[in-house]
Amino acid sequence: MGNKGTKGSSSRPVSSRASSTASSGDFSTRRRSNSAPNKSLQRVGSDLNLDANVGSQLSAAIRIALHHAHETHDLAPQHATTKEVLNEEAYSHKELFVDKNMTATKSESPLATDYAPAPFINIRAQFDITRESFERSLCDQPLQGSGAGAGASGSVFFISADNRYVIKSLPKSETDKLREILRPYHQHMSKHKDSLLPKFLGLYKLIIGKRWVRVVVMNNAFFTPLEVHQKYDLKGSSVNRSTSDKSKAAAAAEGDVAVMKDSDLSSAIFMTDVQQESLLGQAHRDGQFLCSHGIMDYSLLLGIHSGAGGTDRADSTDGTDGTDGTDGTDGADSAGGAGGAGGAGGAGGAGGAEEKGSSREEEEEEEEEEDQWHAYHGGFKAYTGLREGAENLEPAVIYMCIIDVLQQWNAGKKMENIFKTKILIPAKKGKAAFNADISAQNPFKYLDRFTVMARGLLETFNKDHPRVS
Repeated sequence: MGNKGTKGSSSRPVSSRASSTASSGDFSTRRRSNSAPNKSLQRVGSDLNLDANVGSQLSAAIRIALHHAHETHDLAPQHATTKEVLNEEAYSHKELFVDKNMTATKSESPLATDYAPAPFINIRAQFDITRESFERSLCDQPLQGSGAGAGASGSVFFISADNRYVIKSLPKSETDKLREILRPYHQHMSKHKDSLLPKFLGLYKLIIGKRWVRVVVMNNAFFTPLEVHQKYDLKGSSVNRSTSDKSKAAAAAEGDVAVMKDSDLSSAIFMTDVQQESLLGQAHRDGQFLCSHGIMDYSLLLGIHSGAGGTDRADSTDGTDGTDGTDGTDGADSAGGAGGAGGAGGAGGAGGAEEKGSSREEEEEEEEEEDQWHAYHGGFKAYTGLREGAENLEPAVIYMCIIDVLQQWNAGKKMENIFKTKILIPAKKGKAAFNADISAQNPFKYLDRFTVMARGLLETFNKDHPRVS
């Protein structure tokens, strides 16, 4: 396949539109009704002239990308079947499916570009996501539109019919940022199996409506058989960080709960001191990674299921309701979460039964430690209670993910900081507090504030509190 355009690109024209199944997704009671997605599509993406076929069109485009990526890169076994980090060129490579001057309205292909196909094959393998399961989730049924997150970012969101994956449109600046950090991101996720960062699983340029749009495929942080009763987007700021009654009513009308913000949160998450130290440490390491790449304005997405969660880990894998795993992992064990699971293999060698059993236990303990924040129905067990004077703690299942991790500390954000600190703040009371609290902060200050927020959110048990069983 010859190179076309800039270095690291190749072109593979597609002569006709691919097709995918057109049957409607079977939404469970935890999802919106079948009619809701199209309304959300029209509301979120009105400027894209979306229609009822957009979900099928997206699925077809992704299917083309997956087939070509695996047909091409499976010929190089050292790249196609490993979870290892590749050379830098592989991450800058992009596969072109149309001429670079082709408009979306004239294109016969719903797909224009597949970015870094080989690295994403390896990244998905790291999370134990097979080609078959990934394609089945994204392509066997049309993607569904979702109004979730249709706020300041202006992005269009879709979700796979089985609820595993979220597809989000990206501006070019964030697409470029993801491509820039993709290799160190792959290294970070390989090293930190229980990272709270999103799982980026594919990056494409394809047709949405009548335009070329760049999209990223990610895990759904709330992919769980349990109902998520509370949702929060937490930044560590208190300036304009509350959810309006209008937003709450709109979410309720769609059978969902509104995503609340920092000023709406009055409770804390209670856990053991070992859990707290581990979780705060991982959140800080993830924050340091973002800071090192000049990224700020990210959030901690927090979900709370009130109650113990019903069944134990082994019972959460039956798959009867289409949720036979967590966070997009593929495998028989829903403890897959962040690090990928799919069941630890038995010990090799010719040792006796006792040695094999011991080795298996060690592997399971190591795997459980790596997946600790996604090991129970996609989350982890803890308690919730008031921040101060909590006497009665309630059992809960907690879901956490750091989101919106592609915002660069750029000229626009610097100007926003100057405008608010030099013009708005002088007109307000509590100038110093307001200055420290605005969202537009340089990456170092942002990380410091984010860490303080996380530490305040996570409390430990004292002698009067119940312990984790």
